[in-house]
Amino acid sequence: MLRLVLGTLLHQPGRTVLSVLALGAAIAVMLLFGGFRSGLYSQLRDFPEQLQADLVVSQAGVSNLAAARSSLPQKTRKALLAVPGVASAHALTVLPLIFRRHGIATPVQVIAYVDLGAPAELDSGRHIEVAREIVIDRSLAADHDLSPGDRVDVLGWSFEVVGVSRGTAAMFTPAVFARFSDLVDLFLSGDLSEELQADAPLLSHMLVQVEPGAELAAARAGIERELAWVDVHTPAELGAADELMGRRLLGPVLGLLVGLSYVIGALVVGLTLYGSVLARIRDFAVLAALGAGRRRLVSLVLLEALAVSAFAFLLGLIAASSGAVLIEFSQPDYLVSPLAGWAVPRTAAVVFVLALLGASAPLRRVLAVDPALVFRGGPC
Repeated sequence: MLRLVLGTLLHQPGRTVLSVLALGAAIAVMLLFGGFRSGLYSQLRDFPEQLQADLVVSQAGVSNLAAARSSLPQKTRKALLAVPGVASAHALTVLPLIFRRHGIATPVQVIAYVDLGAPAELDSGRHIEVAREIVIDRSLAADHDLSPGDRVDVLGWSFEVVGVSRGTAAMFTPAVFARFSDLVDLFLSGDLSEELQADAPLLSHMLVQVEPGAELAAARAGIERELAWVDVHTPAELGAADELMGRRLLGPVLGLLVGLSYVIGALVVGLTLYGSVLARIRDFAVLAALGAGRRRLVSLVLLEALAVSAFAFLLGLIAASSGAVLIEFSQPDYLVSPLAGWAVPRTAAVVFVLALLGASAPLRRVLAVDPALVFRGGPC
């Protein structure tokens, strides 16, 4: 049976190749749309999770790192260090700004840190070592043609780009990392606009490390008991909260786009296989004339559909993976993860079910054809 399936597929190789290409393109689009959604959620989750801290302290009522404003009073660090089990507390400030260069404006998140809070992974360059140095996300570097060694102006101050980070952009907003002391100097200089200075906190979060051997839950409970003006989260909890925010904010739109891609892809798969079977009615009539029974014809039709779908699915996986690489290369703001989670088995289930349905629809006509018409040269 396998030899017969391959023989019928290779009997008209042009038609088979076109069917595989059409199905592969539809599958790639389905995976890429789903990968865009998965990548966006992954970006939101990954940045908070990479914070090198046991606990993250924020303003009471604030449970997100992205798209949230947290402001802590000056007394927070001293109060934290007095809590049993707390070994150290490190300042972290998140400041939204518009970065302008050569006529291009980009919204960025300035991450100002002391010891903890540097990006976990660098594409090039190094981490900040001295004053007036910054590390920028690779998407910002690509958009403004920046690399380590370049100098940029931020609010009238000149900084040297010493590193380019990856995995530090969320909600289409790249991060810029700077020393906390530079941010303090910027506040004290009076160079911030009155609107920005009034709205921007000098201290957004505290990154807390607990003492070796201390219980994390006990230290967390102690902080929440002694500091009524804060909420305490683990980096993983912040990542989950940011992802949930993204799902609530963009989930309906992204879900609609992904759903439409699946509907269109399913129609392409079903109609392609349906047309492929109808186009080969005469071939099946010849097989029937040569003694192929109904069961053999049904098996042949369904196995051919599965074989074409399998080749197309492999092609779609390759195309989607290659497309994701090209998208990230040309637009580093976007992370596309077409093979993440349940994307592959979910798409495979849709493709193979629709392929079988599409190939099964004309089976009645295949089985009803009169083999004698083949020998008389009449239409099948």
